[in-house]
Amino acid sequence: MPGAKELITSLVERGYEVWLATSAKPEELEHHMKELGAEDNIAGVVSSDEAEESKPAPDIFGLALERADVCPEDAVVVGDSMWDIEAAKEAGTRVAAVMTGGAFSRAELEEAGAYAVYEDCHELLNDDFPEKLNPTES
Repeated sequence: MPGAKELITSLVERGYEVWLATSAKPEELEHHMKELGAEDNIAGVVSSDEAEESKPAPDIFGLALERADVCPEDAVVVGDSMWDIEAAKEAGTRVAAVMTGGAFSRAELEEAGAYAVYEDCHELLNDDFPEKLNPTES
């Protein structure tokens, strides 16, 4: 995912806790973690093996929220599929989508319920994510 490594680093540097909720097999996850340089930046990982039902069921995101001790209203999911969006919405979180998965169009991701759709994680980062979602009260 172009820009994912930079996005994770930036989020952590700005004080956000980053969790991965993934359907990746253990060997894929290990590869992705190394590619992202995420070993020291990820607060936790929840795999679909740990969830009762996989996406589009909300179980994986519910488990991540529980482990992170965060209420859904305070979390934002970034996903690249309609299943990510459906599962995250059902879990009560907001969802931003990136088109790097390649399987879905901007219109499909928006129709599924993403509050915003980005080309990739670079664009997400350049759009002041997630601060733009949480404007300060005047």
